[in-house]
Amino acid sequence: AERVFSPWKDTDEYMKTSRLLLSSLESNTPLKNFDIVGFSLQYELSYTTVLNMLYLGGIPHKSTDRFNSKKTLPIIVAGGPCTTNPLPMSAFIDAFLIGDGEDAVVELVNTVRQWKTGGDGKRETLLHMVSEINGFFVPAIHKNKQAVKRRFTADLNNSSYPVKLVVPYTAIVHDRINIEVSRGCTMGCRFCQAGMIYRPLRQRSPEKVLEIAKSSLMHTGYNEVSLTSLSAGDYPYLLKVIKDFNAKFGMSKTALSLPSLRVASVNKEVLKEIKSIRKTGFTMAPEAATERLRSVINKDFNSDDYERALNALFAEGWLNLKLYFMIGLPTERDEDVEAIRNMAVKALQIAKKNTGRFVNISITISPFVPKPHTAFQWCGQANIDEIKRKQKHLKDTLSAKKFKYKGHDNDMSFLEAVFARGDEKLSALIEKAWQSGCRLDGWSEMFDFNKWLHAMDKTGIDGHFYAERAFCKDGSLPWDDIDTG
Repeated sequence: AERVFSPWKDTDEYMKTSRLLLSSLESNTPLKNFDIVGFSLQYELSYTTVLNMLYLGGIPHKSTDRFNSKKTLPIIVAGGPCTTNPLPMSAFIDAFLIGDGEDAVVELVNTVRQWKTGGDGKRETLLHMVSEINGFFVPAIHKNKQAVKRRFTADLNNSSYPVKLVVPYTAIVHDRINIEVSRGCTMGCRFCQAGMIYRPLRQRSPEKVLEIAKSSLMHTGYNEVSLTSLSAGDYPYLLKVIKDFNAKFGMSKTALSLPSLRVASVNKEVLKEIKSIRKTGFTMAPEAATERLRSVINKDFNSDDYERALNALFAEGWLNLKLYFMIGLPTERDEDVEAIRNMAVKALQIAKKNTGRFVNISITISPFVPKPHTAFQWCGQANIDEIKRKQKHLKDTLSAKKFKYKGHDNDMSFLEAVFARGDEKLSALIEKAWQSGCRLDGWSEMFDFNKWLHAMDKTGIDGHFYAERAFCKDGSLPWDDIDTG
C-alpha cells in the first residue's frame, strides 16, 4: 500500500507540460500501474480534485471509459463520510466503501488478488465480486437494489493504526500527531452526520493510546499530540491518558491538545493537566446561542454550564479561546443570531474577571449544511442571500467589540449542500467544473465560484434547487441505496 497526494497548482502545470504522470510517494509508481486506487472523500469540495488526480495519473476519469478500455486499468474505490451519498460521484468511482475500512479494505485486496490469479480477467467480473463484499456499493450493479449496509469495526484496540506519518517540509493545518481515542458518539446532535454514521461508540484503551503516541513520536519527531474524537471530553479515560502522557513525555516538552469540546464536558482537572506542559489553544463549540435553538438541535447545555466552563478555563490561565457557531439552522430566528454576540461578550467578561488581562476570543461562524442520514436530512439549506445577511450583521457587531471574526465562505457552504444532497445528475456538473479549471476547491486561494456558476450554466443544473429543496418525510431520497443503520 502506497500513498499519493494531489499536487499544488504549480506542480500540476509542470506535470502537464512535461508529460509527467502522478505517481506514488514511496516508489514513484504511476497511478495507472496500480491494481487499486482509493480516495478518502472527507469533504464535498474535493470532488474535482479526484478527477484531476485520475487524469494526472493516466487513468480515464469516467467509470464507463475504464470499463470499455482494452487496457488493464486500476479499480477506483472511495471511502470516507461523503460516500454516504455516493450518487454525485457515481460516474467516476467504481466502488464506494460505506463505513469503516480496517477490515473491508483487506477483503477488497484479497478479492482483487483472487480475480487476478484465478479470474477471467474481465472488469465486469471484478465489479461483481467487489459488490458481494459487505459494505461496498458498486453503482453499476447496486442502483435501486437492496440498500448496502454500512461496515463498522467492532474493536479499535485490535485495529492497525498509522504511526509512520508523512512529515511535511512546511507548516500544514493539522501539524501534529492525531490519535483517535474513540469512534462514534452518543450525544445525538441533530445536525451532526458524523455522530450518526460512526455509531456505535467504540473506544481505545489508555494503554493502546499511549502505545500509538510513543510509536508516532518516535517515527515523526513531532512535539504535539492531539487526542481526537467526536466528543473527546466524554472519553472516560481522558484524565488518566493525559496524566500518563505527561509523565512519559513531559520531559521532552511534548504537548497534548484536544479538539473542540462540548461545553458541558469542560473539566477543571483536565485543564490543569493539559497546561502543565504547554498550553495549546482551546476550542468550544456551542453551535447555537439560545436555549430554544439548542433544544431544536439537541445540544445539551445551558447558560450555567457555559459560565462554569469559561470560569474553569480562564481561572487556569488560558488567554486564547475559539468559539464555533452555526447560522441557518432549522427554525432559526434573528434573536438566535443576535444571541451569538451576547455569548461572546459573556466570555470576554468572564475572561477579564479571571485573568485581568486582554484575552483573544475568536468567533467562527459557519452556515448550516443539511447532511444525509441525519435528523435534518429532509430540510433544505437556508437561502444563500439570507445567510449572507446574517454573516454581515455578525461580522459588523463582533468586529466592533474587538473579537476575531471568521466566517466560513458562504459559496463553499452552498456547494457543499448541493453535493451533499444531490443525485447522479451532478456528475455532469463536477466534470464540467473540473474541465473549467476547478480543483483543490477546499482551499480559498484556489476556489473560484464563477467557474462553478459557469459550469451550472453550461450543464443547465440549478444549484439552488439541490441545496434548498426540502424532501417529503415519506418520499424517496437520493441516498436511499445506503443503509447507515
